[in-house]
Amino acid sequence: MSIYSVIYIILIVILAAYTICHKIDLLSVAAVCFIVYSIYCIPGIGISGTYKPHLSPNLYYLIYSQCILILLFSFFVRQKEKTALDERYNSEYTKKASPVLIRSFYIYTFIIVVFAALNIVRIGFSGFAAGKANVWAESNILFIISLYGAYPSFAFGLHNRIKAIWIPSLLVELTIFFAGSRAFATTMAVIFLCERGSRLLSRNKKNIRLYIIGAVAVVFLLMYRLVDEQIMAGDFSGVLSVLSQPESWFKALEFNEPRVIIANYDLVVASNFRLPIGDTIYRLLDFIPGLTALIPIQLVYPDYFSNWLQEAVHAVRGVGGTIWGESYAMFGGFGVLFFTLLWLFVLYKCNKHLDYHSPVSYFVMSLGVYYAWYINRLDFNLVGQAFKVFLLCFVIWAVPYLALGGAVNVFKLRVRL
Repeated sequence: MSIYSVIYIILIVILAAYTICHKIDLLSVAAVCFIVYSIYCIPGIGISGTYKPHLSPNLYYLIYSQCILILLFSFFVRQKEKTALDERYNSEYTKKASPVLIRSFYIYTFIIVVFAALNIVRIGFSGFAAGKANVWAESNILFIISLYGAYPSFAFGLHNRIKAIWIPSLLVELTIFFAGSRAFATTMAVIFLCERGSRLLSRNKKNIRLYIIGAVAVVFLLMYRLVDEQIMAGDFSGVLSVLSQPESWFKALEFNEPRVIIANYDLVVASNFRLPIGDTIYRLLDFIPGLTALIPIQLVYPDYFSNWLQEAVHAVRGVGGTIWGESYAMFGGFGVLFFTLLWLFVLYKCNKHLDYHSPVSYFVMSLGVYYAWYINRLDFNLVGQAFKVFLLCFVIWAVPYLALGGAVNVFKLRVRL
């Protein structure tokens, strides 16, 4: 074990200890998931296609800086909001949703379920059993909208204890989970953990139990990956056979995704790869719907950074790209630190909606949860895509809500029909 690994271990132990001692929220999730996705800094290796590096010193320096940024940012935020957050949770958390808001979410959930059902009928059971690649090939944009759109309705139903809303929303996500994609169901699990964590009035054993539940969920998802094909084929004897073999558990706990993601990150840093200015501008403009169509930019590299990784080292598309590596490719080390800080600031703003004090909170929190745990393996393009889909889902919900007589605050503007 190198000195770089030792320093990394010291930093993540401090970060993990500080995180576990506080309530589960978006900053906690971000810290834990950053540790998970960088955990291969301990053995100092990575594997992404044909690229199998011993991680470079420059990568360690960036990881150290990110860990320190996350720790300091969390510390200052928690010190600033400690009293205010406790007062808000105690005074407003149990505030009931209005009848208009409830009706609007019933309508919204129905629309989301219909979008999913149209694709389920179209693809069929055998199509989903064939795997997620087949589902993505045969489904349309309505299915993507339903998968992202189910998060806010799940959060609303869970928070307000309305089974007729959160159960259908969960079933929508379980369709793609059955096909072998775990990310959507995992996001719902994180929404659940944040919801339960925000109910706690103290930071003691109950909080620790939630972290234990989260750890058990991670192990379950890792094991599910090994047996998903047998489950989809109805071969339950095969499932039992795989689970009874010790080597299966070793393979699952090898935790391949972080090893690939860290290798992708290292590839960019070690080679000092940089994107042309036009490609960088395109990535920034792409967050605003339709802007890249109005301002056409000739790209040198693919808009999906993971596609470049595929071409460079024959990396696997399924485990995504590396937003921190892409940040480095855009602006060097400054880019990594700037976008890490921007990410934390966005989560801080989303975290203010953890008590769901506003009708828009369910959409803001859903976006925040997705970014908190999943951003480490996304491309900039996918981060922007998620933002735009959530924005569309918000509009789909806002139409019936406003029609029923509700009012929505957008920044300082109050919208009412």
